[in-house]
Amino acid sequence: MTEPSPESRGGLGVRLRELAGYIAPTTLIGTLLLYFGYAGTRARFEYFGVSLDLLDMSTQDLSLQGLEVVYVPAVLVALLALAAIVAHAAVSWTLSRPGGEFLALVAAGLAALIGLLLLARGLLGVLQPDIAREEDPPGQTPLALAIGPALLTYGIRIALRLAPGGADGAIGRWYASRPVRTLRLGALTAVAALAVGGSFWAADSFARAYGTGRAFEDARHLSERPAVVLDTVRPLPARETGPGVTERRLERRAGDPYRFRYGGLRLLAESGDRLFLVPAQWRRGSGTLVLPYDDTVRLRLVPGPP
Repeated sequence: MTEPSPESRGGLGVRLRELAGYIAPTTLIGTLLLYFGYAGTRARFEYFGVSLDLLDMSTQDLSLQGLEVVYVPAVLVALLALAAIVAHAAVSWTLSRPGGEFLALVAAGLAALIGLLLLARGLLGVLQPDIAREEDPPGQTPLALAIGPALLTYGIRIALRLAPGGADGAIGRWYASRPVRTLRLGALTAVAALAVGGSFWAADSFARAYGTGRAFEDARHLSERPAVVLDTVRPLPARETGPGVTERRLERRAGDPYRFRYGGLRLLAESGDRLFLVPAQWRRGSGTLVLPYDDTVRLRLVPGPP
C-alpha cells in the first residue's frame, strides 16, 4: 500500500485546522445568537404574562431573534475596540516623542484612576444587586467590571514602563522577577475573565431590556395590528377575554358548529397548536388568552377592527 506523501499529509492537516478554526467560531456565534434570542424573547413575552416555554419556539426562531438583539452590542464592542486601539496608538506615539514621558505618565495615571472608579462602581453593583437590576441604561455594572480592571492594568503597566531607571532600575528588576511575573500572569488572567464575563453579562442585560422594550412598543401599538375575528364552538369566560372584547351569538347554520364570535382581539403569537390572544385595549395585568388552535375555534384576520 502506498503511503500518502508528506505534502498530502501536510495539506490534510492544514485543511483540518482550517475547518476546526471555522467550525469553532461558527458554533460559538450560533450559541450566542440562540442565548441572546432566548433572553430577549423571554423578556418580551413575560411582559404579557406568557412563559416562553409555552410558545415552543424553534431554535431557528430564537437565533433570528438573537440576531436582532445583538446588533447594538456588536457595534458598541467594535467602537470600544477602535477607541482602545486609537488610545494605545496615541500613547505609543507620545512615548516615542522627545519629552513625551510626562504626557504618557499623565495619561497612564488618568487611565488607572478611571479604571479604579469603574471597578468600584462594578463592585457596588455586585454587592447591591438592586443597583444592577434597576440601572438605566442597562449593563452599567457589567461594563464597569469589564472595562475598569483593563484600564487599571493598562495604566499601571505604562507607569511601570516609565519608572526611573527603566528595565535596569530597581523597579524594573522587581517587575521582571519570577514571583512578580507569576502575579502578573494571574492578574492578567483575572482581568481577561472579568472582561469576558462582564461583556456576556452586559449583553444579557441588554437582551432582556431590549425584549421588554419591544413588548412595551407592541402593547402601545396593538390597535394598529390586524384585528382578529374569533369564532368558537363554546362561549369564552368573560373574565378571561379582557377589556374591550365583544361577544356576539351567531345564527345557527347547517354544518357550521360555531356559535359565538369575538372581536376586539389581537394575535400575539401562534405556536405549538395554541393561540395567544390579547385585547386591543390591553393593559398590564389584563392577561393573555390562550386557546387550542383546533377545530373548536376559527380565526380570521382583518385589516381593521371587526
